[in-house]
Amino acid sequence: MTVVKRMRVKLALNFVFFVLLLYAAGGLSAIGIFKYGLHRAMDSLLIDLLAEIRPSVQVTEKGVPSLKSWANVALIERMPVLATIQLFNKDGTLLERYGPAGVPVVHNGRIQSQDKSVTVMSLSAPVTRHGTNFGILEVQASTAQDDRTLYELIFAVVIAIPIIGGLVAAAGYIFAGMALRPVERTMDLLRHFVADAGHELKTPLSVIEASVETLQEIHAQHNISSLETEMIRKASDRMKGLTADLIFLAKVEDPMAAFDKVSINLNHLVEEVADEYLPLAATRSVGLTLVEEESDIYIMAEPESFRQLLSNLLSNAIKYTDPGGKVNVLLKRDQLSPMIVVSDTGIGITDASLPNIFDRFYRTEKSRSRDGGGAGLGLAIVKAVADAHHATVTVESEIGKGSTFIVFVSATG
Repeated sequence: MTVVKRMRVKLALNFVFFVLLLYAAGGLSAIGIFKYGLHRAMDSLLIDLLAEIRPSVQVTEKGVPSLKSWANVALIERMPVLATIQLFNKDGTLLERYGPAGVPVVHNGRIQSQDKSVTVMSLSAPVTRHGTNFGILEVQASTAQDDRTLYELIFAVVIAIPIIGGLVAAAGYIFAGMALRPVERTMDLLRHFVADAGHELKTPLSVIEASVETLQEIHAQHNISSLETEMIRKASDRMKGLTADLIFLAKVEDPMAAFDKVSINLNHLVEEVADEYLPLAATRSVGLTLVEEESDIYIMAEPESFRQLLSNLLSNAIKYTDPGGKVNVLLKRDQLSPMIVVSDTGIGITDASLPNIFDRFYRTEKSRSRDGGGAGLGLAIVKAVADAHHATVTVESEIGKGSTFIVFVSATG
């Protein structure tokens, strides 16, 4: 995946996250407001019902409240009793009940029966005559309809999340592509400029290299030692390596470039690269070992670019390991995925530098300075090749104890 595509996906995901966050906040607010409205409507209904029935309560000569006269009138006029009407004495004992089954308890607010089969909103008021309390009148209304409506609203809000998320993701990806189009064009121009500049530098570098060789031959014939000529040669070699790295990096990152992958034996490739670096490790008094936990591991890869990835990892490990240190290469499988581990006992990388270690031309302040050679493109090439092969590369490091680079390779490339 190219840098622009990664940015496009990241922007789209961020867009989805913030839209869904706003949607969730709006949905929760709407549910809260709707629930509050239902409660207010229920309270108003109970208050009106209580105010309507309360004057109909009669107190018998024995001081017992009764609604029988009201019930007889309601029966004669066939008035539907949709709410539960309960009449208690002043001690809270149920005396009369009309309408659907409720919860026979004096209570204000939401209440549920012991068997949880009935949930009601309840409102009660004392039955008084001339300042004397004779009982309690209570009205209750079932919350089943309101609860069902609220659950349907919550379900609708929740079920809409993946739909909205999918639509927003598609729209975000499209708009991110439109917004990043100028950036993509700029990066294409920059990539082509780097490749063209690299190719253009080849000619003058070849001229410099040939001229230096001629000068060195002349100096050798006359037994002249020239430090300046040697410095020019070293600078020319460094520029030549930098030019090759720039051209290679531009090619790997170019989505339109041909990048033919074939099935390769990863064991053989790792062995070949390790053998190539044995002399360099020996000259620096660094031990280089290779451990293969499994043989004949095959992957789909472009051989030369993957060889470059391995070479850069080994080169860095040896370069930044002090004499007497060790570099270990481990090849194994991790849950069927091939894994290459390159670890060293070198100088390590600071925590502040780890997030940027794969950036182009990035060098840490002290531990990996330009005194060690190179131009800071080695790990950028490792990352680019890994991305081109759908592989991932991670690094763990501790100052003074060394670094470990892990490449998880896709078996299919």
